[in-house]
Amino acid sequence: MFQRFNSLKERTVNIPVTEEMFRYLFSKQNIEGINKLSVSFEEEGIAFDGEVIKLMLPISFHILLVPFLATGRKLSFELKRIKPVNNNWINNKIFNGRTGITFENNILTIDLNQFEKIRKVPFGTIRNFQYTNKVIWCQIGI
Repeated sequence: MFQRFNSLKERTVNIPVTEEMFRYLFSKQNIEGINKLSVSFEEEGIAFDGEVIKLMLPISFHILLVPFLATGRKLSFELKRIKPVNNNWINNKIFNGRTGITFENNILTIDLNQFEKIRKVPFGTIRNFQYTNKVIWCQIGI
């Protein structure tokens, strides 16, 4: 009986989190002062490009985030690179104020229940994740 329980305990479901899912998540809520926001999966991580308005001047930005930690059903990304410079007001304007997304101390945390594919599995937590071929594969324990 314990062997059966242990084999159930180790079962996981692999769910891909794709570039299109991120694009949809960040296009759902328009933030005033941010123009041309685009999301793309690059070899190194997830890139955000666009323009932010400051003092009526458009400032182009490029942000690169790398996934590094999963807790529960949340995935955290570390800020790897930002151009023009590391201005917290740009990060806060883009990331904070969106449902299920927080940005603190150069860490972006996304509640993966924002994605319908993840919500379809109503139980379990992320046991493992892997960023390969521009897809984040999340293993959810069931």
